[in-house]
Amino acid sequence: PVVFGAAELQGRRDNMEDTWTFAPDIAGQASWFAGVFDGHGGDEASKFMEKALPGKLRQALAAIDCSDDAAVQQVLTETFLAADKLLLADPSKIDSGSTGTTMLKLGNRLYSANVGDSRTVICRGVREASGSWAGEVSGVAVSRDHKPSDKEEKARIQRCGGMVSKGRLMGELGVARAFGDRTLKRSIREMLREE
Repeated sequence: PVVFGAAELQGRRDNMEDTWTFAPDIAGQASWFAGVFDGHGGDEASKFMEKALPGKLRQALAAIDCSDDAAVQQVLTETFLAADKLLLADPSKIDSGSTGTTMLKLGNRLYSANVGDSRTVICRGVREASGSWAGEVSGVAVSRDHKPSDKEEKARIQRCGGMVSKGRLMGELGVARAFGDRTLKRSIREMLREE
């Protein structure tokens, strides 16, 4: 059995903009999908991803050989892009955005996929029967932050016709990648005169 927990802290915002999801048996037994979505500019994007991403991923995984690592990685990328496209196409969603970090377990393999600066960390240590941790506990980051100040991310942004000003994408957004953020993505397309 899988044991998991979640804790939330609203912070200084008027409303909670973050959410999480857990989908057991996403590709048969011994599989699960978990995600944490850090919303900004409202909670619409994070709530959309909480609901849409597991369903789209379940569908996509059913159509591939899940023992093929390259195919699983491709499905994760395509599912993230497809879910974002759905979010951007929904006129009822206001201009919110969300970062996200996810883990997919298939048998004895774990896949980490993220958008933005939400981070996945695997903790290692010894847990006693009482539930407390004994000995040295360490954490290993398994995701990479997508920040506009990162050299590779800045180069990618510039290749796409965007800019980084004061460490922020287009001078506004503190992450280099995100779900949603319709106005920002639209303004980049409009500036580049692309459909």
